[in-house]
Order: sequence, then C-alpha cells, then structure tokens
Amino acid sequence: MVRHSRRAERLEHSDLECDLEHSRAGGGTGWNGTLGSSSYALVFQSDPARTSGHVDLAWTLAAPGSGIHAGNHQLTIRWKLESITP
Repeated sequence: MVRHSRRAERLEHSDLECDLEHSRAGGGTGWNGTLGSSSYALVFQSDPARTSGHVDLAWTLAAPGSGIHAGNHQLTIRWKLESITP
C-alpha cells in the first residue's frame, strides 16, 4: 500500500488558506482538504494490494478576508510518502 500525506511547512501569512482538491485517482482513493501546519493530512492512499497509484491535485491559495493583497505569496509544503505492508 502506498500513502501520500502533506502539511504546510510555512505559510507567508498565517491567515492564508490553502485548499487542495483531488481528481482522477487511480489505484486508490484521493482526499480533498485544507492544508495546515500542525499535522499531516492524507491526500492519496492506494488500494491494499497495490504498490503504486496516482492522483491529480489542484491547489487554491486564498486570503479568507481583507488585508492581504494580490501579488506573490509563498507556501512551503512538506510531503510524506509511505509504503505500508499489511
């Protein structure tokens, strides 16, 4: 089984929101969610008998209110890839 997780390592502004939407997961299941810095969140897990899989991911970075203007903003993401043998 293959498992992919991710978390925000650093957001330039703490009130920026980063949403993740999956599509076209093959050989497993994809999950949508919001990126946070406190823990890893699962984005893809393959079916139990598989050793590989794929998923397309779309990111949306947005300010939840006023005070953050358009322009360049930086987001650092840490990925965790696991191979689990049941």
